[in-house]
Amino acid sequence: MRQQPGELSKVDGVVDPGPEFMQAVFSLDVGQVSTAMNNPENICYVVHVATMEPSREQLLRDYAIDHFETYYRFGEADAQRMSREAIEALLADANIRWEREPKELTSLDQ
Repeated sequence: MRQQPGELSKVDGVVDPGPEFMQAVFSLDVGQVSTAMNNPENICYVVHVATMEPSREQLLRDYAIDHFETYYRFGEADAQRMSREAIEALLADANIRWEREPKELTSLDQ
């Protein structure tokens, strides 16, 4: 039975792995070695992927059939950052200058 998504898995022996750690580890193939930082970036781990259960192929098959709402919140912060960066780039490229300071968004505006 697969683990239900919703939070990062606990990693034995790793303090505060965080999403960047998980991304670095899961980008490796079996047999590869790399480094990954924990979430506060105060510990660097050397990672060797000896096995992967379930396989990457099975994980991709499961991901393809699951409803998007199962995973969307994991990419939400990245999507917001990319949107903000795109708007900033458009404003810079169009040479738009604000006459007043823009209103800060609140959680109600988003």
